[in-house]
Amino acid sequence: MRKETPYILSLVFVLALQSCANELPLTGGEKDVDPPVAEKFDPPNQSTRFATKKITIEFNEFVKLKDPAKQILVSPPGTQFQAAEKGKSIELTITSTLKQNSTYVINFGDAIVDNNEGNVLHNLIYTFSTGDILDSLSTSFKVLDAFTLKPVANVKVMLYDQDTDSLPLTELPYYAGTSNAEGKITIGYMKPGSFKVFALLEENKNYIYDKPNEGIGFLDQPVNAGDSVPLRILFFREEVANPKIAVARMPVAGMVHFKFNGNIEKNQFTLLSKNYPFDTNQFEFMGNRRDTAVYWFKPRVGDDTLRFMFTRKLGEKDTVKVYPKIINQGKNNQVTGAEAVKIKTVIPADFDFYKRLEIEFSVPLDSLNRDTILITEEGKSIPALLKPMDGARRKYYLDYSFKQSKNYVLYFPKRSVKGILGTYMDSTLFNFKTSNEKAYKVISLNIKHPSLTGGAILELLDAQDNVLQEKKINWADTNLV
Repeated sequence: MRKETPYILSLVFVLALQSCANELPLTGGEKDVDPPVAEKFDPPNQSTRFATKKITIEFNEFVKLKDPAKQILVSPPGTQFQAAEKGKSIELTITSTLKQNSTYVINFGDAIVDNNEGNVLHNLIYTFSTGDILDSLSTSFKVLDAFTLKPVANVKVMLYDQDTDSLPLTELPYYAGTSNAEGKITIGYMKPGSFKVFALLEENKNYIYDKPNEGIGFLDQPVNAGDSVPLRILFFREEVANPKIAVARMPVAGMVHFKFNGNIEKNQFTLLSKNYPFDTNQFEFMGNRRDTAVYWFKPRVGDDTLRFMFTRKLGEKDTVKVYPKIINQGKNNQVTGAEAVKIKTVIPADFDFYKRLEIEFSVPLDSLNRDTILITEEGKSIPALLKPMDGARRKYYLDYSFKQSKNYVLYFPKRSVKGILGTYMDSTLFNFKTSNEKAYKVISLNIKHPSLTGGAILELLDAQDNVLQEKKINWADTNLV
C-alpha cells in the first residue's frame, strides 16, 4: 500500500501551430502495422572477446534509420560510431578504441523504423564484452505519475555513474531504457556500482533535459546495480500556463483527434462551421487528463470539413481546419473508411460481484436495440438495461445487481448496436462468473501521518505491483475499512 499527496500536473506535448487566426489544414491517419523484427546479428548478440568494429543486424523487412546520432545510445558514454542502413539490414561501425575487459551496451532507442509505414522498433539492445565476462546485473523501475500514482509509459529512465543534480541537463546517461504501458522498465547488462537515476518524458528525444515542458522524475539516492526490489520513480509534469493545439487530424469523417501541450477546457473551443452545431457532449477527453480529446460528429455526405476556433488562456485565437483523408461518400448511411463498432472493455471471467459492469464502445452510439441485448443469469434471460455514463454516449453501464457465485452471459446480437458513424457491431458475447464474498478479506487501517495535510491516495497492490484497489482519502478519515 502507498500513500501519496496529490500534485497537480500536466502531460506535455509540444508541436508547432500558427496562431492569430491562421488556418491550418491538418489531415491524415496512421496504419497499425507491426514494427521490424531483428532476425540475425553478426557478430552474435551477447558475444564475449569481441574484437571487430562492425556490427550487422538483419531484419524481416526493409528498414531505415531515423536520427541515429540522437537515438542510439552506447555505453560506456563517449564511444563513437557510424550507422548506415542497407536494405533489410543496418550496419553500425565503432570508430573509437574499445576498452579492454569492458561490457558495451548499444540501445537503438527509436532509431529503427520500417521503410514503408515508419513503424518504430523500440529499444533494440545489442551488447558485447571485450573480455571473457559480460556484465549481467540488472535493476528494475516503475514510473508513476506523482499526482495519480498511475503508471506512465514511454518515459526514459536514465542512469548516470556520477552524482550531481545537473546531469540530465548536460550529460548523456550511462544506461537508459523506456517504460512500458505498465510504467515498468528493467535495465540489464549493468556493471557493479551505484548510479544516479532520472526519468524524462522528452520532446526531442536526445536524452537531454533541454526543454522547459519536458516532464521529469528522479530518485533522491543513488541505486546499486542489481537491486532486487523494483524502484518507484515519481514523475512530475509541469503545468503549461497557455496551452495550444499540438495536433488536429480527422482519421475518418466524424472523428477529430486533438492533442494539446497542456490541460484545456471545453469552453475554449468554438465550431466555426455553420453547417454543424457544436455539441460539448461530443467533445470527449480521453484518459484522466484534459490534454487529449476527440470531437465526434455525425457527418453528412460530401460535407465533412470542420473549422474550429480555439481561444487560448491568454487570449490568442487559433483556427484549425480539418477534413478526412478519404472524403465521406455515405453509402448505406455508413461513413467511408469507418470501422465496425467494437467493445473495448475486457470483462474478466471471474467478475467481482459488488462492482458495476461498465461497457466502453469504440465510438459514441447512435442507437441501441435494447429488446435484443440480453443478460442471462444461470440460464434465465432478461433484456439488459444499458444506461449512458455521460453525454458522449460512448460509455455505458449495466443497470443490474449481480448475485454471488452465479454464471452470467451478456449477449449483443448482430446489428443491435449502431455507432454515430453509421456502422454496426457484430454479434458479441461475454461469459463470466461472479465471485463470492468468502474469497475476500477485510483490512481495517488506522492511519496516522501528522506531517501531511489534505488528501492522499491509498493503493492495494499485488506481488507484481499491479493496483488491485484504489481509494482517495482525507487525513481526517483516520479509520478506513
